[in-house]
Amino acid sequence: MISQDTLDFETGENPTQINENLDLKTKGVSGSPLIKVRSGSWVSQDEASPRQGDVQRTERLVTPNAKPNQNLQDQYFTLFADGGSRGNPGPAGSGIAVYSSPTNFLTYQECQKLEPILIKGFFCGHTTNNVAEWTGLLEGLNEILKLSNSPKIQVYLDSQLVVRQVTGQYKVKQPHLIPIHLNVKNLTKKCQTFKIEHIYREFNSVADKAVNDCLDNL
Repeated sequence: MISQDTLDFETGENPTQINENLDLKTKGVSGSPLIKVRSGSWVSQDEASPRQGDVQRTERLVTPNAKPNQNLQDQYFTLFADGGSRGNPGPAGSGIAVYSSPTNFLTYQECQKLEPILIKGFFCGHTTNNVAEWTGLLEGLNEILKLSNSPKIQVYLDSQLVVRQVTGQYKVKQPHLIPIHLNVKNLTKKCQTFKIEHIYREFNSVADKAVNDCLDNL
């Protein structure tokens, strides 16, 4: 049975249930701003303003302890994702924080005392809170699938709406959200195990900071 705010299933079991700070230079070679990530490198920012619902995937924040080349195939991953729009719609960003354990899923309380293996922020362009929240989930799954081909993932979101849309309690009706929802659904099918649960915002502070760091440096 699916609880009100939690989805827990093994791949293949009824998948249809799934219905710090950055520096900024003003000009780069192309005339667009350059963003400095914590590794010290500068990357160009695409300043195109997509339509509502489009996702502008501009990576804004990378933790130095991210280790994409280490062997993480058999790890249990815990993903915190968040998103926000200033103006709703307005400039929007998503953020993720990823933790791992070799033996079991970490609870959100345990993660408060640990360092994530990966933190990233993404600029989503001019869009809504809901699109930014969904984008955080999508990008988090994409990042974990870079670390493991068939991962075991526990997701924590502070958006109860998105959690209930993922679990199928609420339908995704907005046309601009349907492609993101389908992408998330397809990615969860690649997981050995996928769980999602709603938490209070106070327990999602790392992903929330990644969102704000991203938007503060536009």
